[in-house]
Amino acid sequence: MNILKVATLASALMLGNSYASEIFIDLDDAGATPTDAIETLNVVYDSHTTINIAEFGLFGSGSVTTVGGVNAIGEDFGFLSSPIFADANDLVGCNGSGCGSSNTLISDPNSLASVFGGSEYATSGMALTFGVDLAGYFDGVNLNYTSGVLDLFSYDPTDVNGTLTQVFTSSFVSGSVLAGEQRVNTLIADSSEVLVDDTFFFEFGGTLVSFEDYLANPLNDIRVAVQQFVNTTQLATDIGTALLDPNNNDGAGTVHVTALHNASVSFDVPEPTSIAILGLGLLGLAGVRRRKA
Repeated sequence: MNILKVATLASALMLGNSYASEIFIDLDDAGATPTDAIETLNVVYDSHTTINIAEFGLFGSGSVTTVGGVNAIGEDFGFLSSPIFADANDLVGCNGSGCGSSNTLISDPNSLASVFGGSEYATSGMALTFGVDLAGYFDGVNLNYTSGVLDLFSYDPTDVNGTLTQVFTSSFVSGSVLAGEQRVNTLIADSSEVLVDDTFFFEFGGTLVSFEDYLANPLNDIRVAVQQFVNTTQLATDIGTALLDPNNNDGAGTVHVTALHNASVSFDVPEPTSIAILGLGLLGLAGVRRRKA
């Protein structure tokens, strides 16, 4: 089945007009020695979507729920015969197809945090995975999302039944569909949404700045965009097939369809010149306040 032919997850930190594309990741908590700069994180994963076809008669559209990665663990949508993944081992374990071949984020060009090797993985023994949970509606042609989350997690690939540690979370802010390209924008609005400190960094003036330090300024945020290319003809075929399959529908018009994706996560980070300018301005205001006092 193929609802969405390609999915790209792109992340942008937006401030001013100057951007740097490379980030650094430190999974072993070494602090001063994160991995070499990377440009993208790549992942192969299955998305799982339910569509309520029965609602079309009333509203001309049907409600949609899509999950992938960690958010698919234990999910059966209330009518599947078994959960999509029973546990973390189902998600990122070997399962006869090679350890980490799905749902594990692998970096490019410097191969960090990969179960296949790389300096960060070799040092820390940790890897990265993700979770997505989106809700919206199907208008007969497109999947239109209106809410949801995109999260990143770390885990130990030698102990996949151990703890999945959530690194950060981002929440839906907007979505659009144009010429078959679906875009979902999410937001990390403050440092409390970075749940593991000193993991993601960008470089400014020869110094590494962590995401949470960047977010500590209330004017800063991190925007994460999900981009998907929709094959609407295949989508209609998949829905029709699911309607005829008692294992993929609830008998009342809600159907389950799935698709395999190749995806990447890229980070465009602003050079925070304006942060420094803002800091100087705040110092000036503090001086004026003291003089008035």
